[in-house]
Amino acid sequence: MTPIELLDSVGLLGPDLTIGHGNLVADNPKMNYSGARDLALMGRHGVTVSHCPVNIARRARSLDSWQRYREMGINLALGTDTYPRDLIMQMRTASYFGKVMSNNLLAATAAEVFSAATLGGARALGRDDLGRLAPGAKADIVVVDLTGGGTLRYGPVRDPIKSLVECGIGDDVETVVVDGVVRMRDRVIPGVDMAALRGEAQEAGEGVWAGVQEWEPLGRRAEEMSPWSFPLTDPRGESGHAR
Repeated sequence: MTPIELLDSVGLLGPDLTIGHGNLVADNPKMNYSGARDLALMGRHGVTVSHCPVNIARRARSLDSWQRYREMGINLALGTDTYPRDLIMQMRTASYFGKVMSNNLLAATAAEVFSAATLGGARALGRDDLGRLAPGAKADIVVVDLTGGGTLRYGPVRDPIKSLVECGIGDDVETVVVDGVVRMRDRVIPGVDMAALRGEAQEAGEGVWAGVQEWEPLGRRAEEMSPWSFPLTDPRGESGHAR
């Protein structure tokens, strides 16, 4: 059995199941699996795939075909999984790779990836009061600055959803309202010191990198696992690799 067939055999496939990434299914030609039916099984049971396109693109992977997943009835939702925590960037990447992998410029439209970023997650939770602005839904509102912070990045805006997906970044989000409560106003989150938070994250990262060799199975240092983009130069001007 494939992992998906195993999940089906024990009754775990269903609309309450979210599969992370879901790109290495038997139907993917790279798996070279004869008689694949993973996508059909997932679609029949209304399974959600949490698609994190930036993360898997870094690993030279993507959904084999955004269009086919949708046609099979699979609920597509978007996630970030890693830095940058930018869901707008995820929408753009999902759209671009969705078109390329589907060999169809009409696949993974701005509307489809926007819906995956909003309604897709709500469906995964079984919540019809999230992901939409409608009577009876939670008052969750995101206000986006389509001037690009006073830049020319957006250019002329005709369709705000297309412009957001094609040109936007997470920092364009100006105000966030969650269930009627303003959580961020004018890009400021009350009570959160962003500079201190960045400093704490950097310090934590430095600690992890310094101790990698202690737990890495092959005893490699951080510089061996993830080499620098370019050789480092020490303060004396002598070129060399980090030690």
